[in-house]
Amino acid sequence: MSKDTNNHFEDVLGTWKWEEGNSSFEFEFTKITNYNYEGINMAIDFILARYKYIKDGVLVADILNNTYNPLNFKATLIFVNPTEYTLIINDVVSDKTKKGEFKLSSNGLDTIATFGLRNLEGTETYPTNIEFSLPTQLTLIKQQ
Repeated sequence: MSKDTNNHFEDVLGTWKWEEGNSSFEFEFTKITNYNYEGINMAIDFILARYKYIKDGVLVADILNNTYNPLNFKATLIFVNPTEYTLIINDVVSDKTKKGEFKLSSNGLDTIATFGLRNLEGTETYPTNIEFSLPTQLTLIKQQ
């Protein structure tokens, strides 16, 4: 993590949405600037996310109204290059975390992003046997 000196984060900030029938998934990305973690002697910028997931008309997870907290976040994007980020997301239903690629592109009309999630490397012990409840592959459209 570092400073966003080239303003690449601007391309992903805001609301992204996928909809199909009675199902939808929405991300809201915001930039945290000049954050100082205790013990780290530098200010960093990073992106935190909140999300809402509705599956077949039933609300599965909704943290859109949660306060952004750099020490207890549920989703973040890590800059790789101007069109690719690493997405790390914690499912608030199962308390399981996955990560994957979040890739930006354009279809000529809209800015779109695709993401695919996988389990974190290594062995993780989860407090529940509940399955990961969020989508693991989607194409989202940036909302205007």
